[in-house]
Amino acid sequence: MSKFPTPIEIHDVIRARWSPRVFDQKRLVSHDQIHSVLEAARWAPSSYNLQPWRFIVWNNHLDTASYDRAFATIVERNQVWIGHAPVLIAVLADTRSTDGTPNGNNSASYDTGAAALSLTLQAQALGLITRQIGGFDRDALRAEFDLPEHIRILSLIGLGYHSPHDDHLSDELKTRESAPRVRKPLEEIAFANGWTQSLFADNTHKRKELS
Repeated sequence: MSKFPTPIEIHDVIRARWSPRVFDQKRLVSHDQIHSVLEAARWAPSSYNLQPWRFIVWNNHLDTASYDRAFATIVERNQVWIGHAPVLIAVLADTRSTDGTPNGNNSASYDTGAAALSLTLQAQALGLITRQIGGFDRDALRAEFDLPEHIRILSLIGLGYHSPHDDHLSDELKTRESAPRVRKPLEEIAFANGWTQSLFADNTHKRKELS
């Protein structure tokens, strides 16, 4: 049973996914597990089947020097919680269109986001955790790893196992770590036939509280 009940029944792998700030830095993520999450990303949908997603993987247990170069581009606040993740993954989008024009694929970021979610849900299914961060120096990452200009840098993902030990977190972050997950109600995000009418304004849908 999920520790994260939702008012409407959804698949457990989606319901249980969350973004912890505490990784077990000593527990290895296997090559097969990394292969599995990337394979899940590979089968995401994309416009014109261009499959624009690209990933760079840094494994701290295999190449600490390279990992440290990527880690150094992360802002200090994010380093506090992502620093124990044994694996970092850069999420990148190839913006070239079908004819190779840079920035010609308007769906590149959208499609890559779908691939990143597939990766995240596969990690959840494997018993791993992920933490997505946007707080890093993209220009520094591009320069450090010689990324071409047609590659759009979207995010970094920490991948690993959850740890119950949060001694390195501040009191503020410990509070945020244990706080209930909150999402906007469907009435605020889904609309019918235009922008002004909520799809669920009449509350005719029945929500089931899960015990």
